[in-house]
Amino acid sequence: MTLTSNEKRAQRRQECREALVAHIHERLGLKVPPNRVRLQPRSEDGYAWSVAEGYEYLLATSLSNGSVGRYGSIIDNLGRSIEAIHPKTLVPSCTNQNSNPSTTSPIPQVENGSFTATIRRLECENEELTDELDQAQSRSNALLMKVEEWKTRAQAMEEQLRESQSLVARLDEELREAQGGMAKAVKLLQSFRAHEEPQSRGSENPICYDAARSPSREK
Repeated sequence: MTLTSNEKRAQRRQECREALVAHIHERLGLKVPPNRVRLQPRSEDGYAWSVAEGYEYLLATSLSNGSVGRYGSIIDNLGRSIEAIHPKTLVPSCTNQNSNPSTTSPIPQVENGSFTATIRRLECENEELTDELDQAQSRSNALLMKVEEWKTRAQAMEEQLRESQSLVARLDEELREAQGGMAKAVKLLQSFRAHEEPQSRGSENPICYDAARSPSREK
């Protein structure tokens, strides 16, 4: 007996419901009646759907509005691009050394082979690596600032050293000039004294001679 298009669609929809229910039970251990399964479940339903990028359209509308091809695609992608997960798994939550343990919790565990669990693990690892990279970059920037600070200090000290060396050289030159001037002054003084001494001795003798002769003249 040939089925009508509506009958084919209804049959395929029921197969899709049963496949979804079986997948939910396999992944999460939940028993959901086929007629109660949803593509947009509520939080109280106890399950949610994780969909790989590019397959979101499969769950965009309710099951009652699907087509035969859409139901087949949902069945084919269960466990590969579509996966039942705990609702809390959809909330990004990674623990790292900068997190507050009182407000952050680990990702809920999902059955082995879950692409969602793998994605969440890779996201957390990437977040941790990003945090470590940011911290390393901050430390590197702080070290660079210290290096620049010490370079500035070293340049200032070098400038002070050059100024001190220039001052020492200038003072040394002035000292040599002063010593040369003092040496000339000493020589000049010695020459002046040497010239004055004979004259002083010559002027004393006539005074003594006149004093000796003066009494005889009075006699």
